Amino acid sequence: MNANVIEEGETEKTIFYISLAHLQINNGIISARIHEQIKNIIKVFDIDNFVEELGLDDAKDLSRRVESLEIEIQNVEVIG
Repeated sequence: MNANVIEEGETEKTIFYISLAHLQINNGIISARIHEQIKNIIKVFDIDNFVEELGLDDAKDLSRRVESLEIEIQNVEVIG
């Protein structure tokens, strides 16, 4: 899959990878590529960077998703 088409900006990239990671984790695995992307997103995530574009409520939702992934990726098998 060529994700670069979807990654138009930082917000789109973040939402894309978070959604993809949640889908993979729900299946009990996560690909090494997505795992690396999520680790990078978690490391630099700052809700303030998303409030203007998404609005406060959606930015908070995104923040909650990032926080839940931080826990979930520790307990999932990384493949590839």
